[in-house]
Amino acid sequence: MLSKLIKKDFQATSRYFLPLMIGFIVLSILCKILFEVQFSFVKNDSMIFAVITITFAMLYVIYIIGLYIMTYVFIVIDFYKTMVSEQGYLTHTLPVKTSSLIISKLSIAALWQMITVTLTVLSVLLFFMGHINMMDLKDFLLEFIAISEISLQSFIPFIMISIIGELISAPLMFYASIALGHLFGKHRIIGAIVSYIGIYMLMQIIAVFVMVPMTLSLKTSQNMSLYFSITMWFTLIFTLIISIIFYIITEFVFRKKLNLE
Repeated sequence: MLSKLIKKDFQATSRYFLPLMIGFIVLSILCKILFEVQFSFVKNDSMIFAVITITFAMLYVIYIIGLYIMTYVFIVIDFYKTMVSEQGYLTHTLPVKTSSLIISKLSIAALWQMITVTLTVLSVLLFFMGHINMMDLKDFLLEFIAISEISLQSFIPFIMISIIGELISAPLMFYASIALGHLFGKHRIIGAIVSYIGIYMLMQIIAVFVMVPMTLSLKTSQNMSLYFSITMWFTLIFTLIISIIFYIITEFVFRKKLNLE
């Protein structure tokens, strides 16, 4: 049943995300073509073409920012509409557990986030293609790792796990905020916004109280390797803990405190 839910949620969200993603792909290709024409064929004194190129470059940057913003907006809209609003009546009459509903939506949210990140990386690589030596980029990354005094074997898994953790924790934070906002009665949207702000501020306070003393103590030892190692572990453990808390809050509210009236 979970696979059917995931399929259904994917189809429902595709109508929002696919035009957004296709638009970004088209814009990236157009900007690449304009950049190459400007770089290779057009004279430097061609003001009109330069203005066109700069305009598309600005649109490209704005679109990237909007791409990430709208990805989260669509994730929130889909969850709110199908779990809390009038459509929630239909959703919660399905013969499935609340946990299955949350996992399904979380899976689709993570998928669209991953597609967004992948498209952004590929788009940036497309722009640099033909203008940067990949070996130079590799040497830069290896030099950064060497300066940081962390091993490549620990750096790559950390990046991958961190990305996965962010793909899960970010939607769950929105879900938990919406769930808590659901307890505000007729002021659910305001309650969700207040809950999100409160959760975010609490997370920042915890991070500051943990990281600042640790940073000050390690700074005197000049042990960068230890600093990065502890920072990585703290980030991973903190992300795991808050993800579990967000999930528990969301699942509990929608299982025990659901009220769509």
